[in-house]
Amino acid sequence: AHEGVRVMDVIFDNGRALGVRIKDEDGSPREVRARVVVDASGQNGLLMQRFGLRVWDPVLNKGSIWTYWEGAHRDSGRDEGATLVLQTPNERGWFWYIPLPNDIVSVGVVAPYDYLFKNRVNGRVDYAQIYDRELDRCPAAKERVSKGKRVTGYFATKDFSYRSKQVAGDGWVLIGDAVGF
Repeated sequence: AHEGVRVMDVIFDNGRALGVRIKDEDGSPREVRARVVVDASGQNGLLMQRFGLRVWDPVLNKGSIWTYWEGAHRDSGRDEGATLVLQTPNERGWFWYIPLPNDIVSVGVVAPYDYLFKNRVNGRVDYAQIYDRELDRCPAAKERVSKGKRVTGYFATKDFSYRSKQVAGDGWVLIGDAVGF
């Protein structure tokens, strides 16, 4: 295991993975050889991207908008760090509520992409307006963040449900979110 490095590419010879090219913390390049390359690159999907293996799930075509709150409600006791899923009353979507260190909570809404981003103007979307609209529609989430202060901007992603058409090849294997999410 190498920490503080960045994988730049997988080394292949005649279709077989032989190792990786990395950059050390100081930026110097290096090659690390291995009998098997384990791609744990998460949703970036290093090898999934390289081989065009990502398949988007057409049924779970969702979008998400999220932000981070400081000082929002946190459960106490054994549920202090528990992630909550809060269904919106119209059942079109749901909120995640994830307690993080330093009194920060990640709160995001997930819903069908076309519903969530339906009010596009010239291809642009006002994430704050959509987030606030959905928060107003979910009293349980709104109450939890009411005493908190939003400490970042808004982030958005679309269509994040995917899987790989293949999970292993000659000298390589995908694991975790590099396989699917």
